[in-house]
Amino acid sequence: MNEVSETIPAPQADGGTTAGTDPADGAHTRALFETEAPPLARLHDSAPHARVLSNGRYYTLVTGAGTGFSQCGDIAVTRWSGDRICDQEGILVYLRDIDSGEAWSLGAVPVGEVGGTFFARSAAGTVTLGRRHEGIEATCEIGVASDLDAEVRSIVLRNRASTLRRIELTVYAEIVAGSRAADIAHPAFAKLFVETAFDPATSVVTARRRPRSSEEPPLWAAATLSGDGELELETDRCVFLGRGRSLARPAALASKEPLSGTTGSVLDPVFALRRTVELAPGREAAFVFALSAGTSEDTVVSAVRTLRERTAEAGTKEVVRAAATAERARRKRFLLSNEQAELAQELAGAMLYALPALAAPLADHQWRRRRGSRDVSLCRPCLIWRR
Repeated sequence: MNEVSETIPAPQADGGTTAGTDPADGAHTRALFETEAPPLARLHDSAPHARVLSNGRYYTLVTGAGTGFSQCGDIAVTRWSGDRICDQEGILVYLRDIDSGEAWSLGAVPVGEVGGTFFARSAAGTVTLGRRHEGIEATCEIGVASDLDAEVRSIVLRNRASTLRRIELTVYAEIVAGSRAADIAHPAFAKLFVETAFDPATSVVTARRRPRSSEEPPLWAAATLSGDGELELETDRCVFLGRGRSLARPAALASKEPLSGTTGSVLDPVFALRRTVELAPGREAAFVFALSAGTSEDTVVSAVRTLRERTAEAGTKEVVRAAATAERARRKRFLLSNEQAELAQELAGAMLYALPALAAPLADHQWRRRRGSRDVSLCRPCLIWRR
């Protein structure tokens, strides 16, 4: 298991206790947030460190900052551009104190200036992120189901303060449900073909990409957020962000109004799901976010409902255990030790985010141009693996 923690300085203007040093915090959780280890959450390197979680069909990339993307076969589930400088894409988790109005993110982004203590750790088949801020300890364990084209994120909030806290949890993802190449080439045009819907009976939100011809199958994505509190949702990015705002300070976190529940042919589709919980001192609340994609509405809705039912009975332990078992089996099949597997993960993240250190020297580019060789591009990352 690889684990790292980073303490993010907090402003001291009010003379309050620095986030991450709350005396009410227990020693058993302090170890999570203060252990030093390489390198997943080194947030200021040339490219994000990342881990790929997969069952062979569905996979999700998770960086130490909590960004990344999800993919199911050829279907891009969430938006991703691979920008290592302004990386704020993926499944983002927001927290807000209802009484004070302060908002922060569970990951290091998109709300990264609030202070507190942040950690990220990885093990076979899973990534866990966490943040401790102003007495609220939040962790998110991420895994991909071994038998479903779906992923699950188990989020636990703990109140380490001495007062009652009302915390709002919002999970946000920009939905593609289509070709990633087409989305990158013409994003505004690609978004026009996505329709969203919500079924109150199942508490599942769906996105459907309309076929542009009779030869194209419809593509679907579905998500649900289970836990305490009434479920709210938003599927229009413009409404969630508001005019002149960004993911670091969206309008949905500046207002005490519930999410609007907008669905249909929105111009910029997202899944934004929210629940609000009251936490007495020392108490905790668990939430489960499930996301799936495929070519059938019944399949994707069934997948997220199945994950919700599994986690309602036994938490996410069984899902994570199955993912870990499958990951260890893959490493054994490819004759990879744990150290080699971690190196492969580091290489995957570096290649996907185009780490400059992996680029071919300029002289090689000039030589290939003189030779007129077109068989292998030196402008794109390429990995040669020999067994």
